Amino acid sequence: MFVYFVRHGKTILGEKSVYQLGDTPLSERGQKEAELIAERVSEVDFDAIVSSTFERARQTATAIRKYQSKADYFETDHFVEIKR
Repeated sequence: MFVYFVRHGKTILGEKSVYQLGDTPLSERGQKEAELIAERVSEVDFDAIVSSTFERARQTATAIRKYQSKADYFETDHFVEIKR
């Protein structure tokens, strides 16, 4: 079994080095990054795609899912960032 980890693309607040909440979306650059990684892994057959519940992660997963129509999709809080 192979497991691939993908970090979400850049966000508007991330580009400004500002703390982000869970609903912070991808920036234009981040959307392009998500599309690029989606294209790079388009030939890989995934059984499942698992995303955190953060908006930026959902957007990145959505880009990947365009090429992975057979893969199951799950969201989980296990992958959310924790600020300590």
